[in-house]
Amino acid sequence: MTLSELVPGVHCVTLNGNGNNVYLVLGKRAAFIDSGDGTDGDTDKIVSLWRSLGSPHVDLIILTHRHYDHVGGAARLANLTGSRIASSFDEKSHIDQFSNSEVVQQVLEHGDLIDLDGARLEILLTPGHTLGSISIMYYEEKVLFTGDTILGDSNTTIMYDQGDMELYLNSLSNLQGYEIRLIAPGHGPVVRRPMVEIKRII
Repeated sequence: MTLSELVPGVHCVTLNGNGNNVYLVLGKRAAFIDSGDGTDGDTDKIVSLWRSLGSPHVDLIILTHRHYDHVGGAARLANLTGSRIASSFDEKSHIDQFSNSEVVQQVLEHGDLIDLDGARLEILLTPGHTLGSISIMYYEEKVLFTGDTILGDSNTTIMYDQGDMELYLNSLSNLQGYEIRLIAPGHGPVVRRPMVEIKRII
């Protein structure tokens, strides 16, 4: 596990098992982006980061998409931090099914704003990797959290039964219209030349 602060107010835990990046965004309140898979003590490592920052109130755990390595730890993380779990509509049923219970308590739509009192997050629907994948724009620092839509060290996968290549290319094209300073991916290092990388993938 490694810990880092990418920019002021954005902390990252990189987990050992699947190399997932889990982010904690801080204003006066906080939000997690993804949760890891919940195994091998990963949730404990995420909670340790949260506690080291003073255990701020966590409004939401925002899940970028349905895959187990991003959502498997959500229920336990929510219980330990007192937060709610959120995803897009298209991912909710898959996440609930994976968890064998209704864990997603808030459905997010394109353009939704989450105000953490000093940090504003906008939800962007970026389908392709899965049909309900989302990215999250942190406006104050111009950081885009992409889950598996854009990775830091490889191209993502588009599986025929979960995603759609045409939607994926449209999502990447739409992201070119945003002012992005850094991409914070679900796996791999930070992308420091966002527009170059998006163009390369397209």
